[in-house]
Amino acid sequence: HHQFQSLDPLEKVIDIYACCGLYNDSKGYEFISGFYSSHNYGLYLPPGGRAEGAYAFTPLYEESITYLAQAKENKLIQPDLDLDVVARKLCFLFNGVTYNWCISQGQISIVNEIRELFDLYINSIKLKTYNQGR
Repeated sequence: HHQFQSLDPLEKVIDIYACCGLYNDSKGYEFISGFYSSHNYGLYLPPGGRAEGAYAFTPLYEESITYLAQAKENKLIQPDLDLDVVARKLCFLFNGVTYNWCISQGQISIVNEIRELFDLYINSIKLKTYNQGR
C-alpha cells in the first residue's frame, strides 16, 4: 500500500502501527472489542518485550526496535533512549487508541488518531537537529 512506503525509520515505526490500525478497522470495532478485554493479558507487553506465552505485540515490538535502532544509529533520536521503553510505550499508545476507537463504536478514525498521537510521541524523542536539515 503506497501510504506505508516511507524510507525514514521513524516514519516506518508510525507506519507499522497505522497499518495495524487499518487492519483493526477492516475487522470492525465489534470484533476488535471482543479481543480488547481487560482479561486479555496478551495485550500487555512486559519489559524486554518477551515473556512466556504468545503476546499480541511481540512482532510490532520487534519491528519497532529494529527501526528505532536504525534511527538511533543515524542520530535521529536522543542517544540515551532505552529502546525497550520506547517500543513498549508505542504498544501502550496503540492499546489506548484502539480502546477509544472501540468505545466510540468506530466513530473516530483509528488510523488518523494513531498517526497524530504517534507523530507527537516520535517528535518528542527526536534530536533537536533532526528537522533542521529538512
